[in-house]
Amino acid sequence: MSPRDPTLSGDGSIPQSAAAAPLLEVVLRLIAAGTFPDVFPPRIAGTIWASVHGFVMLELSGIFDIPGGAGMDVLYAAHLESIRRGWRVG
Repeated sequence: MSPRDPTLSGDGSIPQSAAAAPLLEVVLRLIAAGTFPDVFPPRIAGTIWASVHGFVMLELSGIFDIPGGAGMDVLYAAHLESIRRGWRVG
């Protein structure tokens, strides 16, 4: 097991950085609107953060192997849509 990163939140959900703040704000608004479930907001934000990070790392490593990057925008949009559907209430 790797050592704990000191920038992680108390429950290890998302980094406590300026980069994570906008994501957490959006999650809070989606919970307040009833779009996302009333779950500990950093937990939701942390799963989104990890999923997008993983997607980007795979893209940067060339795993997707899309010639010239054509279609990456479509693939990324589909990825974000799957995250939204996964957390959506109902």
